[in-house]
Amino acid sequence: MSGTSITGSGGYQAVMARISAIEQRLGVASSILPGASDNNPTSAPTETPFSQALEAALSPEPASEEASDTSVLGTDKAHRFDTLISQASQRHGVDANLIRSVIQAESGFNPDAVSHAGAMGLMQLMPDTASQMGAQHPFSPAENIEAGSKYLKQLLNRYHDVPKALAAYNAGPGTVDQFQGIPPFGETQNYVKKIMTQYQKNS
Repeated sequence: MSGTSITGSGGYQAVMARISAIEQRLGVASSILPGASDNNPTSAPTETPFSQALEAALSPEPASEEASDTSVLGTDKAHRFDTLISQASQRHGVDANLIRSVIQAESGFNPDAVSHAGAMGLMQLMPDTASQMGAQHPFSPAENIEAGSKYLKQLLNRYHDVPKALAAYNAGPGTVDQFQGIPPFGETQNYVKKIMTQYQKNS
């Protein structure tokens, strides 16, 4: 509040001028003070179309149902790649729920995700892995899911164990071979635990 006084005819006229300008912007008739004049600034205001329009203009609009329903938006985000996941699952013989769990952990279903190490896309493929698996465009959801699922199948065939395959997906097969199992790295162990928990929920 500015604390400016509106008492006296000068102040009253300024207020009326401001109200008139607002009325013109709102497209309502100038009828806020019937019978009032510059010489009679104390006439009581009555309920008018202007006051109703002003109230409507100042009232916040309710949020749209689509924008407010975050659960729906989250569900759409998680399932927008279901067709690609299902196709890759059938081609490579990898459980679709496992592919989905890896994507959720790796990128949160963000096809443009890039890690600090340079891993790319939905399944966070390193450049060498993407090239070896035939993904020429790693940020393409179709190519990324295809290449990531193909690589995951190779690891499953190599270790015959889902947790070990996931550890190799995260830390590299050479590291898993070196430790003859899940390496004692907090990041890799948490990664495997996170995906296995999500995999069980999705299954």
